[in-house]
Amino acid sequence: MVPFSQTVDALLLVLALAACITDLRHRRIPNTLTAPAILLGILVQTGFGGVEGSASGLTGTGLAIGLLAVPFAMGWLGGGDVKLFAAIGAMKGPEFLMTACLLTALFGGIFAAVSLFRARRLQLAMTHLFLSWYVPVTAEMEALSQRRLPYAPAIALGVVGALIMRG
Repeated sequence: MVPFSQTVDALLLVLALAACITDLRHRRIPNTLTAPAILLGILVQTGFGGVEGSASGLTGTGLAIGLLAVPFAMGWLGGGDVKLFAAIGAMKGPEFLMTACLLTALFGGIFAAVSLFRARRLQLAMTHLFLSWYVPVTAEMEALSQRRLPYAPAIALGVVGALIMRG
């Protein structure tokens, strides 16, 4: 019989892969993927952990939404990204979610820097980031700030990293 944690880990990896594929292809993570994953995560946590499992899944979901409400409101994340994190929290609980969020931020920053470097816009982005209070914002800087990258690959790597770190 496959242990509970391995089952949840496998489900989480499938979810992360599916989110990557849809985000890379369509630049969105659909509700048809995240909503069932949130529900399934809470149900699995409850089924295997009883009241404690239920509390862990609900706390992880709520924490994800609470942590990412401001970045979402500022346009830094899409709604699908937030709901994907909510599903991660539902499946693995708040401690795992925090590790995955930190690693995701690291991978997301690396992806953004590489993307800017490849577009030969890294210097412009750094000027905008650190000197926007001093240097007038140009149209090119404004266009750069509106550029969006799919975030699910960074989330997936954050999840894999968290799984490796947490054993």
